[in-house]
Amino acid sequence: MDHDGEVFLGFACDGHVGLDVLGTELAAMLEGLLMALWRGYQNFLLASDSQEVVSLVTGSGECWSNLGNLVEDVRNLLVHICKCVKYAFFGSLRPT
Repeated sequence: MDHDGEVFLGFACDGHVGLDVLGTELAAMLEGLLMALWRGYQNFLLASDSQEVVSLVTGSGECWSNLGNLVEDVRNLLVHICKCVKYAFFGSLRPT
């Protein structure tokens, strides 16, 4: 989103084979962060319709589930590319 709240970058893709819904949400977040890195963005709003994903990524504890590597990849990429990132959980980002 830009300074006026307008979305200027987004994407959609098929889910990754072998991942459950939570894993797919994490993989999508990672892909979005890689896109931001590639475009040189450093200040942005990272939004998700999954409160659990936002909690996992913003939490400080280790994630010992089978998704722990994805969680760590997202956290490490955020540290690497972001000067200022804001997180948002939206109950539904899907049109009704």
